[in-house]
Amino acid sequence: MTHTINDLIVKEYKLELANKTNQLKALQAQVNPHFLYNALQSIASLSLRYNAPKVYDLIYSLGSMMRYSMNTERTQVPLRDELEHVQNYVILQTERFGEENLRLDIETDEAVLEVIVPKMILQPIVENIFKHGFADGIREAVITISCTLDKQGRLILAVKDNGKGIPEARLAEIAAGLAHSGGNEHEAIGLSNVLARLRLQMSSGAELQLRSEEGHGVTVTLLIPLES
Repeated sequence: MTHTINDLIVKEYKLELANKTNQLKALQAQVNPHFLYNALQSIASLSLRYNAPKVYDLIYSLGSMMRYSMNTERTQVPLRDELEHVQNYVILQTERFGEENLRLDIETDEAVLEVIVPKMILQPIVENIFKHGFADGIREAVITISCTLDKQGRLILAVKDNGKGIPEARLAEIAAGLAHSGGNEHEAIGLSNVLARLRLQMSSGAELQLRSEEGHGVTVTLLIPLES
């Protein structure tokens, strides 16, 4: 009985310690982003004081990305906000690689900008482009995002690049990974996560299509039935 009581005390102590640790982590998650965002705002204001508007624009883009991605209270947003988040991401990448080497084109119907979508469905796709499509270097790179409604009333989001493309065999592997709700590589996991959240939060009939020709880029298309 004494051993049992001691075991229970130890277990209770460990649970309490774990609870306090989780509370601390939650507090850190709240404080750190808030502090960092305020610090970025202060630096941005300082850059204007010293007549450095380009620095201000970059800090603004980074701060906006942080605020968007770290806000856990908003899991769904208007498509307009998701596109703005991608624009901020590409602005920072453009500064890294040069305006002459990278361009983002967004083609969208005004009617779809207020459609509510899960957060972070486009940025992971665009991020994959830098990791895989332009892995050998970025030169005269163009990323195109188109947002339309088709005749069936589906929201069609297409992300296209002019990178090196994906070999046919590799494309089949990624497609198979998506069909089985996963994959071991980051690229497949990211796409699978996007598709799973679309099916969970918007429509079970959502689809993700991959099209590529080696040497001629990749097109990732999301087809999302809109519930009435």
